[in-house]
Order: sequence, then C-alpha cells, then structure tokens
Amino acid sequence: MGCYFKRTTVIAAPPEWSMGYYTPFGASFQSDNYPVLADMEWDALTHIGFVGGTPQADGTIVLTDNFATAAAALISAAHSHGIKVLYTLGNEGGGSYDFTGAIDDHLSTFVTNIMATVDAYGFDGVDINYESGWNVTSGTALFPALRTALGSKLLTSAAFVHVGGDYTDLHQYIDKINVMTYSLSGGGDNQSWFNAALYGPPSPGWQSVSIDLTMPRWVDEGIPIEKLGIGIPFYGILSTGNGVTGPRQTLGSSFTEVEYAVIADTYDIGGATYDSEARVPWVAGGGGYVNWDNEESITEKINYVKANGYRAWIIWHVGSDYDPAGTPKHPLLEAVRLAR
Repeated sequence: MGCYFKRTTVIAAPPEWSMGYYTPFGASFQSDNYPVLADMEWDALTHIGFVGGTPQADGTIVLTDNFATAAAALISAAHSHGIKVLYTLGNEGGGSYDFTGAIDDHLSTFVTNIMATVDAYGFDGVDINYESGWNVTSGTALFPALRTALGSKLLTSAAFVHVGGDYTDLHQYIDKINVMTYSLSGGGDNQSWFNAALYGPPSPGWQSVSIDLTMPRWVDEGIPIEKLGIGIPFYGILSTGNGVTGPRQTLGSSFTEVEYAVIADTYDIGGATYDSEARVPWVAGGGGYVNWDNEESITEKINYVKANGYRAWIIWHVGSDYDPAGTPKHPLLEAVRLAR
C-alpha cells in the first residue's frame, strides 16, 4: 500500500508597511533642523507620504511651499531605495481646507486635480487625511472615484481614531487604513494621560484612549485587520496648568506638541519614568510634564502590530527626530528599522 501525504502550503503574511510622513514646507514645526535626504534612514521605511496638498471648496488644491522641488527630490531618492511615495492631501502646510465642499460640489474637478499632480510628479498613489470636517457621505463619493482614477496605484487613508464606522463600506476601495493613534489625550479627559499610550487607561470612564483600546474597535466595524495600521508619533505632549506634574493627576489646561528632537535637547530624558501600563516615557518639567515615544516604546508598538495581525504603521513625521550632529542622525527611525 502506498503512502500518501497531504501537502500543506504555508502562506506568509504580507509584509508590514512602514510609512513615514515627509513635510516639504521648510523646517519642522519647532526645531530648526529639517531632514536631509542623504541622511534619511531609508531602511526603516517602505512608503513615504509627501504632504502635500490642501483641498479647497471649489475643488482646487493649494500645494505646500517648495512642493515642486521637494517632490522631485524626494521621489527620486525614495525610488532609488525601492520606497513608494504617496501624495498626501490634508490640512498641513496649506492653511484652511475643505474636503466636503470639494467632494460634494466639485468631485470631478477635485479628482482631476489630484490626478494631475500624481501624474506630473510620478507619485505611486494618494493618501487621504480623514480628520474633522468630514462626513461619511463625502467619503463614500471620494474613495470610489479615486480608486477608479488611480487604477493600480495605491490609495491609503490616515484616519481619526473615532471614525471607524465610516470605513465599514469604504475599505474595499482602500489599500491601507492607518489609524492616527496619537494625540490621544487632551482637554476632554478626566485626568492627565499620554499622547500615544499602548495600553490603558485604567478607568473605563476616561475619554482618553490607547492603541489597544482603539484598534479592536476598528476590527469590530468590519474592516479587515490586514488593512489596518497604527500611528507612531515622533513628537510628544507637554501638559501644563492646574498644578499637573505627571499622568493620572488633575487634568492640565494646556497641551503643546513637542518634537522628539526638541524633547531630547530640552528635558532630562535619561531620568524619565517608563510607565508600566501605557508603555511610554514621561518626565516632569516645563511647568508640567512631557510624554513622548522613545526607542523602547516604538519597538513595543511595532511588536504589537506584528503580534496582533495588523499590517502597517505610520510615522508623523520623519523630520521630528532629526539631529544632524547625532549618531544616529535619526534615532527613532533607527529604532523602527531595527524593530521591523
């Protein structure tokens, strides 16, 4: 009698996307240093979102300062390293924006203008920043129209943490949906908390959230887990006011974004406390306390993505950790590279 063996094929999970945002409009928002392409830690990334374009109500798009020169340089450098570059539309660097007006009243013009920029510069796709001022009706019109116009090019979306239900019927048009799991604490909270906690908060009544509380809600909305990514910030939050000196205290009255490069130069990061629940560092100072992501917390976040079946992360933004005199020059991007 012959022996028969059933052959099983093990299909590897698709590789994670590591997408960093690059802002072409001069120096980053607090430090004087801005990343030089020759110093970029390219091996940390698979995709870059080039920010980009600011939609107007009439369907036109305001391009950020230095767009033409910066786009050509970035696309050339990224492609030489096998990295795809997406044209990111949102509200950074171009003043006020109006997605809803552009979509509801001028959709054809809006999509035509998007594609004109994609084709002129050789972008590999489009990334849409879906935050406030949107509605699900507008999204339902935009994403199918862009999917048709882009053909085989990529379409992704960076999404506000509380709009998962909007994507239940939209994910079919989108290659990756990256949840902006940062700026998770602020004025509506019960107590002082963290910018990008991995776990927690300890009380279910808190408005503050964490990555581990946020992401399962998106899966529950019917979005395939392999299409979902988390957000990793290269900035922290300085909380001040009301006598606050640390997390889980009386809520502060002021919340200021501070880039990692500034935090490293300003605060005693070597003396920071690494929170055992939130899994991020913090230190008292600046009239309150600052919390941020460092090499350890970034490694934990990437391991969380891998362990839980998510397939991507985004970084806002790749200029925030740049230190031209440092070794490495991009310490947080280096941590991403090592953890991939």
